[in-house]
Amino acid sequence: MRLRFFFICLLLAANAQAEDFKIFKTYEMREEIGRVDWVVVDTAKQRIKLSPPRDFIMRADEAAKSIKLESRNGQTAIAILFTTNSPSALPDEGTLKTNITKIYPDAVITGTGPCRTHPEAGIYFDLKKKTPDNQSLTIRHAFVPNSEGLIELIYRTNGEPTKEEMYPYNFLIMSFQAGPKPPPK
Repeated sequence: MRLRFFFICLLLAANAQAEDFKIFKTYEMREEIGRVDWVVVDTAKQRIKLSPPRDFIMRADEAAKSIKLESRNGQTAIAILFTTNSPSALPDEGTLKTNITKIYPDAVITGTGPCRTHPEAGIYFDLKKKTPDNQSLTIRHAFVPNSEGLIELIYRTNGEPTKEEMYPYNFLIMSFQAGPKPPPK
């Protein structure tokens, strides 16, 4: 009887966590630019909105708390990961740099800078890495603080991207908005 009760509690807890993280698409019409598509993430307390790049294929995984966007030609991918690490505060740059070197042990950090996200600014690291077939891989890994954890936005592309190729990722970062979750209707 106790074992059955334990499994029922576990199942209820898992369902509650799943309900606390929802990903959906929406759009709005703006007079000056027309249709703007949005990916919305509702967490237990927050609503996070960002505008995905046009012509990118989106795969959302609510269980893994992640969104993956891939260009149609397969050369560029953007991953958005939601963690419960460091809620409400961005770790110091040294800690983040240490984490980056653990995530990408064979990469070289080529730059860092602020992420213009709203309401809290994040930080990004630019990296270069050689693949096993001696190709060049460019990575921009950004960390954005959130009241429930860190949000990581990761851009990867083959070769050296032009400003035009970085535009979808930069637009995604600039469109980032976080605020309180609205009450249910």
